[in-house]
Amino acid sequence: MTAAEVAVGSLQAPKPAGDFLLTTAAGLFPKISIGKMIVSETPWPKVSRWLAPVGIVGLIGVASPEGLWRHAGRLFFPGARIAPMTATRLAVTPEDAKIAHGDDLEIGLETRGVLPDGERLFIRWKDGGREEKTMTPLGDGKFKLMVDKPAASFQYYMEAGDAVSFTYRIQVSLPPNLVDPRMTLTMPDYTGIPQSSGPPRPVSAVEGSSVNFESKTEPKALAAGVWLRADTDEQNIPAKLSRGRVSSSFTIRRSGDWAVRLLGEDGVTEKSPTRWPIESIPDKKPIGGIKQPRKDVKVTPVAEIPVVGSAEDDFGLTRLRLL
Repeated sequence: MTAAEVAVGSLQAPKPAGDFLLTTAAGLFPKISIGKMIVSETPWPKVSRWLAPVGIVGLIGVASPEGLWRHAGRLFFPGARIAPMTATRLAVTPEDAKIAHGDDLEIGLETRGVLPDGERLFIRWKDGGREEKTMTPLGDGKFKLMVDKPAASFQYYMEAGDAVSFTYRIQVSLPPNLVDPRMTLTMPDYTGIPQSSGPPRPVSAVEGSSVNFESKTEPKALAAGVWLRADTDEQNIPAKLSRGRVSSSFTIRRSGDWAVRLLGEDGVTEKSPTRWPIESIPDKKPIGGIKQPRKDVKVTPVAEIPVVGSAEDDFGLTRLRLL
């Protein structure tokens, strides 16, 4: 006889829970067999393989809907980060993240369920070194830890109560830097001031002057731009990137400052790029006049009249005409 059969005049107890459910189903769906002392037999001989797990999952769902979803998620998505059911549940921030070299990182923990008395945070550095740190309690099951300017990438996880968090990875990325930057300042031609080149520096130039900038970048930049700031106005001028070099140009219109912004291939940018002041000197109109003769003069057609005049400009004169 199978586990689902019941002999006449006797009572056979089912072994697993699935067999009990199977025996009940056999009574609801009888199958008569002539010549055999069998009252009923289940029409699904293989159902016991999955009926018991389904029954257990159903009981879990009734007792704890959250537990049902967690177990189902871990079953159907084995690669997903779905924490097991524990009395203490952890919410960690950040999870996997990228930060720029020189930036601080704040790690937060929020516990739910049975609140623990404390916690432990474990750090494994890129060079293999390990550290155990204690976070600062904030109350209501919340904790935080400030990691000051980590110099290298690391992994971390936490323990609190009966729960252990997943292992998270913090990637510390070096933002692109300018290597051997050069700028060229060109004044308007009428000023007669020669072109000058050199490292970036504070600029004091007549309005309308142009600045050309070029530099190598390390590591390689994904995008770049020149950031102009005058009073409360800001302007971003796109820069060209070619073979690991960045170049751009702009015209001086107002006083303010300028900087070069670089975006790394992993999305990290320098938090506080160097800024260089700009002083825009307005170009005043030239001043001129005739000193002699000072009044109208009567002369003959062949007379020679000396004319004395003066002219001045804040940046110089290139031509003077008598009209």
